[in-house]
Amino acid sequence: MADADRDYEAVFAELRDTFRDRLPDMARELNTALELCGRPAAQPVEVSTALERLQCTAHSLAGQGGTFGYPEISVAAADLEDYVVDLINKGSALSDAALAGLREAIGSLLRITANC
Repeated sequence: MADADRDYEAVFAELRDTFRDRLPDMARELNTALELCGRPAAQPVEVSTALERLQCTAHSLAGQGGTFGYPEISVAAADLEDYVVDLINKGSALSDAALAGLREAIGSLLRITANC
């Protein structure tokens, strides 16, 4: 049983390291989607797709953050996901205030991930 526990711990540690190593890529995904949302010439379908990418990435970070021992990431990502879902459900063009809120939520999450 002790060998199985050590094997589990080693695999879990490897997965945790992989998650941590992927954080910069996920941050780039968030920033790319945010840039698209704020682009003045963006078509509604492009903004919609970018919001869906933001929601998906935030959802992944929320779940994985909790799983791998980063509750701060989980909470900030869940907050971002909730905000994005609200924007998606409104279905209208993003206002300056909505974009500012999106920037703030993503910025908060990225500050947390930068310290991992």
